Amino acid sequence: MELVSYKAIVFDLGGNMKGYEGMEMSEKDFEKKKELFLEQKKIMDTFLKTGAISQMQYEKSYGDLVKKMGMESIAEELKSKK
Repeated sequence: MELVSYKAIVFDLGGNMKGYEGMEMSEKDFEKKKELFLEQKKIMDTFLKTGAISQMQYEKSYGDLVKKMGMESIAEELKSKK
């Protein structure tokens, strides 16, 4: 089984951010996490398009999602495809 390294933000039990740590997970687990991230982004995109949230709310929530899920590299890929 191949392992994929990624950066993740670590939170303590109180929800306080502790910083980045290198972590490893299987490629299958990473792909599941990536799929979940993309599904969440799609929902947020729909909210923005329908006016359910403002551009400012979208940017804040999307940034939080990227950081909490450790998907910075995926977000950069998506940004470069535009």
